[in-house]
Amino acid sequence: MNNYTIVEHPYTPKKIRSSMKADGLISGVVKVELRDIINNDFEGFLDILSENLIGNPCLMGIDYKIVGYEDDSLLHIKVTGMVELED
Repeated sequence: MNNYTIVEHPYTPKKIRSSMKADGLISGVVKVELRDIINNDFEGFLDILSENLIGNPCLMGIDYKIVGYEDDSLLHIKVTGMVELED
């Protein structure tokens, strides 16, 4: 059993605001298929992480760490990055 909650759907703007730290950092654990990592370059991989967490590719300064997996090809990745929201 894992000790984290998986973000099943990208955060809504309201959830982003409530989850964001004062410095603009946000984090969450997302699922990523291994084939999606293999079939993309590094920037494409970062976009996938951002889109899975916040619903768009605008997360900046992304840091990531594999924290678990399912089956042989579905990774659980903890994603942290900075988000700027328009008021």
